[in-house]
Amino acid sequence: MITGDNPLTACHVAKELHFTRKTLLVLTEPSHDSEEWKWESVNKDTSLPIQPASVRNLTREYDLCVTGEGLIYLNNLPVAFLNAIMPHVKVFARVSPKQK
Repeated sequence: MITGDNPLTACHVAKELHFTRKTLLVLTEPSHDSEEWKWESVNKDTSLPIQPASVRNLTREYDLCVTGEGLIYLNNLPVAFLNAIMPHVKVFARVSPKQK
């Protein structure tokens, strides 16, 4: 699913329409407290670091949501990581028309 909506709305709609079966994690930008991007559940009870070596384990348990900003971030990581993660992204949220 690709939308310009915010990640919370997009994840809710994806769940309601059964586009996802697992818990969704959103690729979250660093906040003022943190300098690291991370995977975070919508309800914020799960927060996991981005670790290219653990993609397989991550995607066994979770579906993924990436924002437009997250897509820019991922494009700056090694291509092998991008190729490993993209098939598991079920929701693209807050993407610009050019990114669609």
